[in-house]
Amino acid sequence: MTDHKIVQKFQIDEDFDAAIGLEPGVGSPEHQLLVAILDRASRDYLGGQPREKTDASKWLFETAKRRTLAPFSFEWTCEHVAISPDQLRARLIAVKQN
Repeated sequence: MTDHKIVQKFQIDEDFDAAIGLEPGVGSPEHQLLVAILDRASRDYLGGQPREKTDASKWLFETAKRRTLAPFSFEWTCEHVAISPDQLRARLIAVKQN
């Protein structure tokens, strides 16, 4: 891993922790799975490859228009780990802009 990638990964890790405010490894296995899904989508949105960024952005933001609670939708996932989807979206946008 190049120095640039190490620094970038470290920055993304810090940004993610600040953005999501959930600790992996806490709660039931189901809870941990849902946190891992949010973790992956957030990391992809903040610093993934172009395709991953696009897919994460769609999952995180396009469902806001529909407000769907379909299983494993962004809203459904947030609801099951007791966080506000709107607050998480706002935090991710703020982190990405900095």
